[in-house]
This record gives sequence, structure tokens and C-alpha cells, in this order.
Amino acid sequence: EIKQDIGVVQDECNLPLMFTASDIEAVMKKIYRNWEHEQYWALIKKFNLPRNQMISSFSKGMKVKMNFAIALAHKSKLLLLDEATSGLDPVMRDDVLDLLLEFVKAGENSVLFSSHITSDLSKIADHIAFLHEGKLLFYKAKDDLMQHYGLLRCDRERFGLLDKSDVLAWREQDHE
Repeated sequence: EIKQDIGVVQDECNLPLMFTASDIEAVMKKIYRNWEHEQYWALIKKFNLPRNQMISSFSKGMKVKMNFAIALAHKSKLLLLDEATSGLDPVMRDDVLDLLLEFVKAGENSVLFSSHITSDLSKIADHIAFLHEGKLLFYKAKDDLMQHYGLLRCDRERFGLLDKSDVLAWREQDHE
């Protein structure tokens, strides 16, 4: 019952590669009772995906777009996205982020978005959770985060002068 309200998009394709967009719909409309035929095909068209070409011939970005079409075509209330925009070119990524903003606009839907692309998060997130080495370091409203936290790049000597209680995480690289 709960799965009916959840859409999932990962950076990897877990769809049968010998299927086409038409084959996918035939299966998905049997799985999801709220499947929206028109919505699915509108997204397929928007994403410039071929109707009858096997998924095995799709690029990584096309496979991600296919996953978004499926996730959005069954009236999901929650989208779970795991690095979902990483395979998209910058223009398509912005289009997908706009779709996500529209998805949550009414306030009845939510998106849980795991991403290393911080520009995506800054564009659409209301709240940000920062995980480091499997531990939750903080969960903050994005506006609070933007006002009170920052990224510092410095040499080892200056880093040593910092009060470590002010540092949430750090990474040492060649010269910083």
C-alpha cells in the first residue's frame, strides 16, 4: 500500500534493458493503481525518449530520465532520489529540478534527495542533512545553513589555528 505513494530514482538503471518505453508502461500500469498514461507519455516526450527503442540502447542520462518518467507518472507523494541527476547534462538537470519544484509546490508532496551536486541542493532544498562517514552531522534549514556555515580552504598551518569545535568536517588535499 505504501509503495503506491513512493517514486524512486537512482543514478543506475534497474529496468529490464530489453524493454521499451511502451513495455515499461504495460508493466507499470499493472503495478501502480494510480498510473497516469497521459502524464507518462508527456514526460517521455518532454525528455525526448524514444517510444519503441530498447532501454539497452539508451545513454545513462536517458535511463535516468526514464526513471523520472516512471516515478512521476503514478501520483507519487514522496520521491526518493539517490544521485538521480548525476547522469544528466546541465540543461536537462535544470529541467528536472524545475519538475521537482513543481512536484512539491502544492505542499502535499515531498522529495528526499541524496546528492553530491551542491548546486542542485541549493536550488531546490528546504532542509539539508549532512552525512559524513555514515553519521548525521547536522540537519538544518537551508537558509540557516547559508547564513551560519561555510567552506574554508586554507593551508595546514592556518587550519591548526582553528578552534576544532567550529569544524564539522575536513578534507586534506595536496596544498590545502
